[in-house]
Amino acid sequence: MKPLENKNKTPILIWGASGQAEVVTDILASTDEYSIAAYIDNSGSERQHNLFLSKPVLHTFEDVRKQYRKGIHHVIVAIGDINTRVKITKTLVDMDFSFINAIHRTAIISNRANIGLNTIIKAGAIIDPSVTTGNHCYIGAGVTIGHNSSIGEFVNITGGSKISGHVQIGERVFIGTGCAVKDHVTIGKTSVIGVGSVVVSDIPPNSVAKGVPAKAVR
Repeated sequence: MKPLENKNKTPILIWGASGQAEVVTDILASTDEYSIAAYIDNSGSERQHNLFLSKPVLHTFEDVRKQYRKGIHHVIVAIGDINTRVKITKTLVDMDFSFINAIHRTAIISNRANIGLNTIIKAGAIIDPSVTTGNHCYIGAGVTIGHNSSIGEFVNITGGSKISGHVQIGERVFIGTGCAVKDHVTIGKTSVIGVGSVVVSDIPPNSVAKGVPAKAVR
């Protein structure tokens, strides 16, 4: 016999119908808060399908608006690419959707941390007191963010990265897998930190930096 579905769950849309959406689906499945009404994929890719994880996939903005008119007003963006996430988020704001978070039940987040909306936090992440993250961020599995750090909007911190205390990370920064960032360092907006890099000094905005220690290569 199937378990009775919780009728009080809030119906939501997930923008994305690939790997990131699977991650978010698994995270939300461990809560009793939300039920997934549909996924959204308007990429025009040949890989588009009408079903994803047994739920319908919407392909046009009009399809999305119809869901809003039906009373589904909550959404989360499950897209890894930062620039694409920015464009999609602007569209959803214009449509008046409300954003939710997907936070894995094994993540440890201080009650004195401030987490922005439309944020994905994967298993085993640890976020210390007095940390602030902007909206629309992605924090990968096993990431740690030290106390008094500030993370801008649309930041990706991928799996296993370690951010020390009092770090400032600007908006739209991408931090590759397994990086380490020393305390009191600032990483300027729209910068990319290469996989496995160790950041021990400030990185200017719009940089690509990599290595041990990390140095801007352009």
